[in-house]
Amino acid sequence: MFRWVVAAFLTLYTMINVVDRVAISVGTEPITRELGLNPAQWGLVLGVFFVGLVPATIATGYLADRHGARRWQLIGATSWSLLTAATTLVNSFGALLVVRFLFGVGEGPGGSVGGRVIANWIPARQRGRTFSMIMVGIQLAPALGVPLIAWIMVELGWRPAFLILGGVGLLWVLAWRVIFTDDPARNRFVGERELAVIQRGITTPEHLRAVPETGLRPDRMRTLAGCFWGMFCTGYLLYFLLTWLPGYFSMARGLDLKQMGVAASLPWLGGVLGVLLGGLLTDRILARTGRFRWARAYPASAALLVSAIGLYICASAVSLPAAIALLALVSFCLGWIGPVLSSVVLDVTWRRAGLFSGVSQALEATAGVVAPVLTGVIVNRSGSFDLAFTIAALVAASGAVAVFGLVRHAGDASTAPERQKESR
Repeated sequence: MFRWVVAAFLTLYTMINVVDRVAISVGTEPITRELGLNPAQWGLVLGVFFVGLVPATIATGYLADRHGARRWQLIGATSWSLLTAATTLVNSFGALLVVRFLFGVGEGPGGSVGGRVIANWIPARQRGRTFSMIMVGIQLAPALGVPLIAWIMVELGWRPAFLILGGVGLLWVLAWRVIFTDDPARNRFVGERELAVIQRGITTPEHLRAVPETGLRPDRMRTLAGCFWGMFCTGYLLYFLLTWLPGYFSMARGLDLKQMGVAASLPWLGGVLGVLLGGLLTDRILARTGRFRWARAYPASAALLVSAIGLYICASAVSLPAAIALLALVSFCLGWIGPVLSSVVLDVTWRRAGLFSGVSQALEATAGVVAPVLTGVIVNRSGSFDLAFTIAALVAASGAVAVFGLVRHAGDASTAPERQKESR
């Protein structure tokens, strides 16, 4: 079915997106050495990307709702690919800040516009597994990309690595331009049977009432509040690891670039498993029980709590294998949370999926500003990552409490007693 081809391309989009983001972190040692940057300055370099990402994410989500997702995804992917390649030209701290800020703007459409694509193409009861399929790219990208980028940097230098990555992104742009349309009914690859499944799954009366024109009901606002804080906390943990994990293994563990590439990739394999299980099981629980909290809220809350425990223990882990194992557990939990909470946003706000997906992605990106900058300041002043891990554990614990207490109501057909049967 062609909707799964669309989901596969979104997965590839996500993988390229994340590899381009994490490449700067892989290059921590050679770039900081060449440009003469301290940990606090490097934290700003890692964080300024998200300053550009936040407003662009909300704006493009709104525009995708009004004018369609295809245009904005093509603009975004083209922009970030060119800016990735342009990283090869920087020769100062200021120039690197500018390029990273603009790179963040270019990556803005990634999550929010993707939410609009899923809302248009994927029936409600298949969204959890679809988000799981797409979000596996977030975990698989560093697992595969970090050692590959590290090898390229060792063999060719850090500048050619960015040039190669920019070219890969432009290839995706060409393919997406050929295969994708905003409306499944206008896509030549979609048959009548599949079109009926898609339209039946996304245009039920329950969906159309999910977000009345007058706005969201208070119970749904409460659910969104808990979901949004949970996503902020998830974003803090995710970007803490994505931006500083290579630096942690290099600075705190004394690994060289090739060793770091292997060590920093291993924890993300746990995330791949978490993503796959999280999306599949949340849809299955919902289909069998119709109980929204059991399917969405409780699993996400438990995963945040386990993440908090793992990060707190990791702050005092003395062996490298123990640290990698604990970080793999945290990554597994982050992978589990992603498709669950993303499904909640679409469950509650189908009519404005692009806008609210943009808001949720912007909150995660805001955490992406705080996590790398704060970590850089801590490491620069203390010379240690212990306090940074402890703060991340506290953030995760607060997210567990918010999701458990506030996420209660789906607001759409996913809580209805009837069970639609969409073919795969």
